[in-house]
Amino acid sequence: LGNDGDRIRAVILFGHSIPDQRLFDVLLQHLQMSTVHVAYIHSHGRSWVVDQPYSDSGWERFWTVQIDSGSSASPLQVTVRADESDGEWEADNAEKIILGDVIKIHHSATVEDNTGSSPLPAFPMPSPG
Repeated sequence: LGNDGDRIRAVILFGHSIPDQRLFDVLLQHLQMSTVHVAYIHSHGRSWVVDQPYSDSGWERFWTVQIDSGSSASPLQVTVRADESDGEWEADNAEKIILGDVIKIHHSATVEDNTGSSPLPAFPMPSPG
């Protein structure tokens, strides 16, 4: 990251499925010790699942987020917080999740997911390394 590390708050990656493990390994190698929050958002399944697959390795700022890929899935809004003076930063309903203190993901309930439930806490991810 060099001198830009202080200005980069988050990296948001979008994909259709789970990428080759080498991508995550490169991200881990370059960003684990930084303050940058990283979210990999993909539509590999038909339900919401959020996980931190590298938390056991000490990388607490990396999340995988599986979103609903159904044809009636609602739009997704991703917000990166500019700084802590942005005011209230909380998930005030089940359609919003906060990743760390920097990334907010907002989705609306859909026909397939009319419960308004929060994302599930686990994600089948290969173990790092």
